[in-house]
Amino acid sequence: MRRTSQEIADEVLCRIRLLEKEDARRAARNKKRVYSVIAVAACLVLIVGLSFAIPSIVMDSTAVEVEGMYTAAMLADAAAGSYILIGVIGFAAGSAVTIFCLKGLHQKATEEQPHDRND
Repeated sequence: MRRTSQEIADEVLCRIRLLEKEDARRAARNKKRVYSVIAVAACLVLIVGLSFAIPSIVMDSTAVEVEGMYTAAMLADAAAGSYILIGVIGFAAGSAVTIFCLKGLHQKATEEQPHDRND
């Protein structure tokens, strides 16, 4: 059976639209990956920066002698609060990144499933 030129042109246009949709999906996925990498990098920079900055700020603001302290006595120091703060911020940032990654994986899995299950 031969196709008419109009049928061939319609098929070509349909294929072009399908390819354009796929390109748009691929671009959106790449954009999401870039945002994810930036979010992870920002969290790491935040945690590392705070871990260096907060203890020195707290130690400068409190006149505490560090030389005579032992390991267990460090928890009684005012700087221990800064380490706890760093831990809480690190946990929150890690939890947020994990949630975003799991959400992205779930969304990717639902996109890859076939849309028409009647085949």
